Amino acid sequence: MKIFLLYLLLLLSTSSDMFSQVHWSRVTDTDYGYKTISQVVINKVVGSGQFLVATGFRKESKKVGPYIMDTALTQYFGISQDSGRTWQSIEPPIYSPKTQSYTRIEQIVVLDSLNLIACGGLSTTQKNHLLRSSDAGKSWVTFADSFKGTIHNPRISFYDSKRGVMVSGFEFTFYRTDDGGKSWTSYSAQHHIDTLFYDYYNHPVWIDSMTIFNYNYNRSRDSQILFPHVFRTFISTNAGQTWKQLGCTIKGYEGDSSTQSHFLEVFFPTPEKGYAVGRVNKDGNWLNAVFITSDKGMSWNIVDSINIVSGNNYIRGKTFGQDTFIYMTGGGKIRQTNDGGKSWKFIVEKNIINHLINFDERLNTCYFYTPNNAVAFSSIFSSDGSVVNNPAIYKLEQGISDIDNPYIDAQINETHSVYLYNVYPQPAKDNITLQVYALPQSDGLTLKLYNSYGVEVADFTHQLQETPSFFGWKSVSIQIQNIPTGVYIAHIKGNSISRSISILIVK
Repeated sequence: MKIFLLYLLLLLSTSSDMFSQVHWSRVTDTDYGYKTISQVVINKVVGSGQFLVATGFRKESKKVGPYIMDTALTQYFGISQDSGRTWQSIEPPIYSPKTQSYTRIEQIVVLDSLNLIACGGLSTTQKNHLLRSSDAGKSWVTFADSFKGTIHNPRISFYDSKRGVMVSGFEFTFYRTDDGGKSWTSYSAQHHIDTLFYDYYNHPVWIDSMTIFNYNYNRSRDSQILFPHVFRTFISTNAGQTWKQLGCTIKGYEGDSSTQSHFLEVFFPTPEKGYAVGRVNKDGNWLNAVFITSDKGMSWNIVDSINIVSGNNYIRGKTFGQDTFIYMTGGGKIRQTNDGGKSWKFIVEKNIINHLINFDERLNTCYFYTPNNAVAFSSIFSSDGSVVNNPAIYKLEQGISDIDNPYIDAQINETHSVYLYNVYPQPAKDNITLQVYALPQSDGLTLKLYNSYGVEVADFTHQLQETPSFFGWKSVSIQIQNIPTGVYIAHIKGNSISRSISILIVK
């Protein structure tokens, strides 16, 4: 029986390569809810449970005379109900279209399906740098008036929906909340400052209910380069009241080598084990790297790395349990481990930017629903540092990629907006759920199950049609008690649509 199951798993792996090759597809060029005279770049995106919520900044230009444009940079907020294809813009509080310096919301924290907090930049000179939403991101209010003085470049982290911390920049002042951000208590901690000519960026991450890991780096105020001057790590065991400086504790890059490595994102799926994505310098060349700790951030090992080439200087990651971790480079390459970092494989090996007309385009941020289901947002900067017209959105899809064609139709084609994303559990015994995205509707689509010989064994079209849609998504549950052990292909067809995914059934 074990040999038979091994054969089935091998066959499933082969079938998955045939029927569900994962690739990036450019799905739309959008105005993000504004007219085309506004230009937008997305810095952060999160899933609120109801929407995708994105923030960044937009460059608004208005014609005020012959050959004269009045231009201002302002904060952008938007929500999407269809996985990023279309957007509704949200005006942030204290919106000032005439300001010549853009606001910087650099972080959005999801407390629960309705409550979110956003922060970034200076919190007192521009009040919309500390914001709270209680309706899943549809509206925002400022809470900057809760603090005295200026909070430079704040970052926020929550252990649960109530307990959280916010840390300032080079002042190294921590604020604690136990009521979801309604009230805050401040704690000051000693901190080694290298020079006042550099800005500090702290990033606290909760490990357990009392332990917080914090990493920071400083960067020249006159530089936009993402490689910092100095990188350090810290640990608190009393919820942010006092701190111990760890320095740079990466194996092979200890001590003074803190200028040769740094983190960009840190995740703790368990109180002991953590992942980080960042960069290391090897023989004068910078590499994107993944780090793992098994002692609450006290020490880190490098477990994967990839050369930084054009478009790869950004890197984003996400955990799915303690053993599955995935990361994406700015060029669109995706690497994944399913065994806690022991082995890695490419989910997407191609650099998207190799196929783009504009050399400076990169995937600035992304959101992973599952390891095979993500939406990414690009950004393009001109030579003078300004943002050009609304960059594209990309989604992970399954099937044969046509991205080698440089003339991809970037408009939404509703007759082809059907995607078969995920299937669980795997292997299955009595029932199975398929995640389907169908826009604008599923009328005319069929859902059938075929064996490895291409013979139809079941028709689930009725279940597909009867399943309600939630913002275009359907979670179709099908019963498979009477279907014997084997590898099968679930196939959706109709309206010029053809989508397939492999399924393993074991009795």
